[in-house]
Amino acid sequence: MKSRISLSCALAAVAYAATGLAGFKADEVANVVPGTLFTLANAAGSPAATRGSPDAMARIGCWVVGTPTTLTGYCLATDPNGMTLACSSTSSNILRTIQAVSPTAHIAFTTAVDGTCDNVVIDDGSAYGAKR
Repeated sequence: MKSRISLSCALAAVAYAATGLAGFKADEVANVVPGTLFTLANAAGSPAATRGSPDAMARIGCWVVGTPTTLTGYCLATDPNGMTLACSSTSSNILRTIQAVSPTAHIAFTTAVDGTCDNVVIDDGSAYGAKR
């Protein structure tokens, strides 16, 4: 009888813990890190988390602008302290990546010294989705 109670308590504890951990969430407001002599400037954040930020300054996003002769992608981030980082690219690989941005994605990018996007990472996993 004692082992049944212990097993029941253990299962209840596991079930309770699982509800607290269900669905990993990563609410990263836009964050800008300036470059150094050895590293490129970078920015990262979730548009959904940044939109929900209490300050009026933070923002992050990427977009594509097309003309009859060119297609250019841009990424921009401003953190809550007002530090801004932007980049642009005409690389077909970077453009394809930028086009994958959604409001619930996580965006990360690095900027070369000349202002071009060195790389862009879009993570559209469930951790960055809209709050429910």
